Amino acid sequence: MVIFTTLGCNANCYYCYENNLRNNKYKMSKETADKIISLLIKNNKKKISIGWFGGEPLYNEEIIDYISD
Repeated sequence: MVIFTTLGCNANCYYCYENNLRNNKYKMSKETADKIISLLIKNNKKKISIGWFGGEPLYNEEIIDYISD
């Protein structure tokens, strides 16, 4: 599963196809994270692989920790 945590990004990479992510304020909320957690529990598998995606996913490290716990 790939989880999109934020549009924000602290880099200004020359190869990035996005524009102005540095100032983007979108971050996944705890309410949305709760829905993802419910989906993961509902589709319980012995093993799951999660890929964190976004502008820079660690811009919303709080949600990554929340879902991971």
